[in-house]
Amino acid sequence: MYFSEDDSAYVMSNVVARLGGLGDDRIMLGSIVDIEKIPSGWAVLDGINRQVVFLDDDLNPMRTVGGPGDGPGEFQAPGQLATVGDTIAVLEMGSGGRMTYLGPQGDFLRVSGHVGHPVMSVAIHPDLGRFFPILSREHYLVRDTEKEGSRRIARIPAAFVPEIEGSAGLAGMTPNLVAVTADGAAHVLDGEHLALVSFNPDEDHAGLIALLPREMRDRKLRERSEAGSTLGGHEVLTTQTVMRLDALADGRLFASVRYGTSRGYVLNPASLTATSIDLALVDWPDEWQVWSFVLYFDGKNLILAGGITPELVLATTELVPRTHLAPVERYKRLGNR
Repeated sequence: MYFSEDDSAYVMSNVVARLGGLGDDRIMLGSIVDIEKIPSGWAVLDGINRQVVFLDDDLNPMRTVGGPGDGPGEFQAPGQLATVGDTIAVLEMGSGGRMTYLGPQGDFLRVSGHVGHPVMSVAIHPDLGRFFPILSREHYLVRDTEKEGSRRIARIPAAFVPEIEGSAGLAGMTPNLVAVTADGAAHVLDGEHLALVSFNPDEDHAGLIALLPREMRDRKLRERSEAGSTLGGHEVLTTQTVMRLDALADGRLFASVRYGTSRGYVLNPASLTATSIDLALVDWPDEWQVWSFVLYFDGKNLILAGGITPELVLATTELVPRTHLAPVERYKRLGNR
């Protein structure tokens, strides 16, 4: 069962604000790893400088916190942001679930405990706790709560059970992603099979298994296979096609993936439709057309990251019929697949 592409697509309608890039003396970002919407504006994770940068609604810098180190509010390998109410959580990559919690203005609050597994991403539900994708042949996730501790959940469907032997083989697999919707359902993006596997609260077996749109999926799997054959297979090369998976307020999901002029899909598990976010950046520098990606989308507004030096663009979107989209020949010439 596949998601089918919708007859409409989201396109940028208006650029609201920009930050970074050449000539912007407000701030010099080292790298843009993640971004989250917060009540006062935005929180941006700078991976190279190991800092969290707080911006207002118009992307104006307000405060920078953190830095390299092991002390309170310092980071070694920050890889993702998550929010719970007014609290901002920073996940340390591969740390076993170590997370630093910051207040709405960036003040250090606490550090969470470990969950016993090396983890690379997290989703947090205010009532159900933290959900971490793990490397396993049986389960996709570990769920961690203060009262119950950590336990494995979300059994991998039989058709998707990894066939690779040994811990090195598992470590070479494409990472999975997770998003948790307001109703408590956990949605796993299986990175190896490019499929959405959804689990209802407190159920260990999938309620939905749906492959991503056929044409995009076939091409990405083919490219991965060709690259793996050339460079040595799973043990050498890990290719992550979908860069992030986020839950929208209405129960849909945003998957950030580059395909042609598309920079992602809004997935509707109820209707099994995938609505493309199509960015026809014909008047933008070539590096934006080739390398830009969507870091955030809420159904109306998006944050686009790209440029030669790290830069953010905040823009509004509108939903238009796909017949209104610009031709893609220019992107094909640029090799933007």
